[in-house]
Amino acid sequence: MAQQDGCDDPTVWESDSPIPSHFSPGQNGQGDEMFQFFKALWSDESGQGLTEYALIIGLVSVALVLLLTAMSNELGDVFNAIVDELDGVGPEQQQLN
Repeated sequence: MAQQDGCDDPTVWESDSPIPSHFSPGQNGQGDEMFQFFKALWSDESGQGLTEYALIIGLVSVALVLLLTAMSNELGDVFNAIVDELDGVGPEQQQLN
């Protein structure tokens, strides 16, 4: 196996695992639970779908921002036309004396 973390000892890598053997728990079993947790966390792929959805939402958001920025003058004209049409429509406001 190729040198992956700067370690020159080829026996450090027990298998094709990205976790070298010198990160394994101590001889008396201390840290075994933590090691197993991190080993399971390293190989867990359950968040992959969530990441893909987050990337899609991010790309759609960027596209919408670019689209709205490019069309800002036209949108402003549309809303100004709506305000002009609605001017004077609605309940009359009482003036305070």
